Amino acid sequence: MLDPVWGRPAEAALQVLSPRGRLVNLGSAAGAGASVHSAALRGGELSVLGYTNNALTNEQKATALKEIFAHAAAGRLTADRETIPLEHAAGAWSRCGQAPHRRAVLIP
Repeated sequence: MLDPVWGRPAEAALQVLSPRGRLVNLGSAAGAGASVHSAALRGGELSVLGYTNNALTNEQKATALKEIFAHAAAGRLTADRETIPLEHAAGAWSRCGQAPHRRAVLIP
């Protein structure tokens, strides 16, 4: 399971992770700390790993970016998004975290 937020969401995820599951943390938007019960880790034989792009070399980053651009150019990347005129940014901001859960893309 990929965890971009940590904090309480990570605590909840660890409670429902499949046996021998792995939680890979990518960020801490929901909090810098999380309580992890050793019994849940041991009983489920769970793994908690941290990941950061900072560990990549510049060459690795450049290669990955080229691959992403190639996928985008070929039309293989999609995202559920909504385009919103810039003058409606305040209203769009107030809807963050509510349904429909789509990326907002502001346009001039």
